[in-house]
Amino acid sequence: MNILDKTVRNVIIVNDHAHVTGGAAEVAISSVLSLLDKGVGVGFVSAVGSLDSRIDVNRVQTLLLDKKELIKDQNKVRASIKGLWDSNVARQINSYLKPYDRQNTIIHLHTWTKALSPSVVSAVLKAGFKLVCTLHDYFVVCPNGGLYDYNFQSPCALTPMSPSCLIRDCDSRSFYHKAWRVGRQFIQKYMANMPSEDINFICVSDFSGKIIKKYLPDNSRMFFVNNPVNIEKMAPVDPGINQEFSYVGRITAEKGVTLFAEAASRINLRAHFVGSGDLEDSVKAIFPRAVLSGWLQKNEVSQLIRRSRALVLPSLWYETQGLVVKEAAAMGVPAIVSDGCAGRDSVEDGVTGLWFSSGNVDDLVEKINILKEDHRKARTLGMNAYRKYWDSPNTVQNHGRDLMNCYNAILFGE
Repeated sequence: MNILDKTVRNVIIVNDHAHVTGGAAEVAISSVLSLLDKGVGVGFVSAVGSLDSRIDVNRVQTLLLDKKELIKDQNKVRASIKGLWDSNVARQINSYLKPYDRQNTIIHLHTWTKALSPSVVSAVLKAGFKLVCTLHDYFVVCPNGGLYDYNFQSPCALTPMSPSCLIRDCDSRSFYHKAWRVGRQFIQKYMANMPSEDINFICVSDFSGKIIKKYLPDNSRMFFVNNPVNIEKMAPVDPGINQEFSYVGRITAEKGVTLFAEAASRINLRAHFVGSGDLEDSVKAIFPRAVLSGWLQKNEVSQLIRRSRALVLPSLWYETQGLVVKEAAAMGVPAIVSDGCAGRDSVEDGVTGLWFSSGNVDDLVEKINILKEDHRKARTLGMNAYRKYWDSPNTVQNHGRDLMNCYNAILFGE
């Protein structure tokens, strides 16, 4: 084989949403852009919403399926059926893939649970293409996607899809929704063959990779590729002169927001919450002085972080990366993170930030007070975080390079 033939020629990115609705969609779209810069033929398959304005339809072969997000479909019966298996989408994807050469084309799946279904995976595998899936969450093995018990508000120790798991009321919505998700998981496993040794996986942190690997088939291939951080290098801020402690993310139980609110209330902290979710009223009730600004534009979030003494990531669930921690580090702002989540991979305890014991409000108060009372400590940790991040930055360009290495290893065994 000519050496020029031993490189991926085409990459098809598949994602529930066609525009940014969260971290996974941002990574998927950033992947499209970074791969175009590598001179690769890029396709983009998506189910919901208008196409992100950054994607040039003259350069990217798009397939927009014009579907509704399952949870927003007023016809619940239709949504339930299509969420389990959508044969029409499978046919459309099969037709879309026909012009592509299996020998030098790879399909990269990001999310498929919000509007798509396991039929996407089946269509790709039956067409004979190599498939790689980025593990933005734990849906590949866990029915509720989090390896988390939403009723007990703690990580779940049960083996996914074991008899104990099947009867556990752990879903964020209801046991009936859990039952539907269990049905989807069976279909995903036995009709779509996912997970299996035929599928390659990308983990985005050592923490999440170690957790999920034990539930995958023994011979599954797993690669590590950092998610990109789309941020321009600027002079570091001085967090030592800032007073506010910030949180960025969903305002939901598994994210530990009430834990942060309780800690802030005890020491009358200047605390700012960016995001939205069903616990906004609870946060306000616990700490009326807390500022809740809802979701902000990306530049507004960056400005807020730059005005912060520290970023707080109090997650109770495992997370898979906690990208906002790296964004803060890129600006020179340290982070205080739960030691039970993947965000800890981005923080060297006592050097670039601080860990606290997951779920322990007393320990969180102690770690916040360290930085609240010692502006020199905050400045030192922030500068260390800045230097460490920019020594090996997770730029979009580096992300594209790492993806190409991963694709070539999958296609050609290199």
